[in-house]
Amino acid sequence: MYDEVGQVVWPGADSAVGEGATLGPSGVWIAHPSLPVPSYVEITRLDTGRTIVARVSARPALGRTGALAELSPGAARQLLLDPVGQAPLRVRAANPTDQEKAALRMGQVAGDRMDTPEALLVVLRKKAGAQAAVKTASRAATEVQPAPKPRPKAPAAQAPKGAGPRTDTGTHWVVTGDDDAGEPQAELAEDGFVVERAGQRRATTPPAPRWQRPAAAPQPAYVAEGYYVQVAALSSRWKAQQVAKQIGGGIQPAGNLFRVRKGPYPNEAAARAALGPLAAKGYRDARITR
Repeated sequence: MYDEVGQVVWPGADSAVGEGATLGPSGVWIAHPSLPVPSYVEITRLDTGRTIVARVSARPALGRTGALAELSPGAARQLLLDPVGQAPLRVRAANPTDQEKAALRMGQVAGDRMDTPEALLVVLRKKAGAQAAVKTASRAATEVQPAPKPRPKAPAAQAPKGAGPRTDTGTHWVVTGDDDAGEPQAELAEDGFVVERAGQRRATTPPAPRWQRPAAAPQPAYVAEGYYVQVAALSSRWKAQQVAKQIGGGIQPAGNLFRVRKGPYPNEAAARAALGPLAAKGYRDARITR
């Protein structure tokens, strides 16, 4: 006798294949991949024990074979389930009365069965495993996620004993150990860094002052004479600079646009020779300008 506990989804049988389509969404029926069509089953909620009788009236649609069964909206409503969801339910073969069969064949409710006893529900929940709780779309949307644990603050920077006063330049030390590790020890490596471990210090070097940093490479200046290969005209200066960097060219403001060009070339033949490689790189709209 068929008696299984498995993942059941609802609704979903509204698009199943079989005579369930003629019973409509209000009918109490299921789509099952293997039980005879028609036949009858009892369906039990594992959280409340509520049990109903339903008619096996269809097969799941193609490509939807992951669930044990699919409930019609009417069956989910009689089980007092939310409009959309999934959960492990008990599905077992049943032999209802003739009156119940007639009501189910007409797309009507056959009446509730007695709730399943708690002692049996405990066994069924163990069989279902860790996913015995009913999971619905509305419940998942309102579940409160646990607050993330606060990350411990890094210990304050501290100079080692015996070290001179800290200056704005040069190597300084940062304590990265815990309080129980004793007096931290670290040996400065040749490159100015040490491997960070519990209870040790890590040597770092602050960035050079702004006046010591190398200046950015200037954009190439373009003269008006000569021939150019223009690959794009963009409204964003930053995007234009990125494209110019890729092709080794420059940009020229033109109203609200920035022309991305490469050149100048002494004559049209030289510009045409540069046009081919740029088009091969994907700049198919490249053209020669002056």
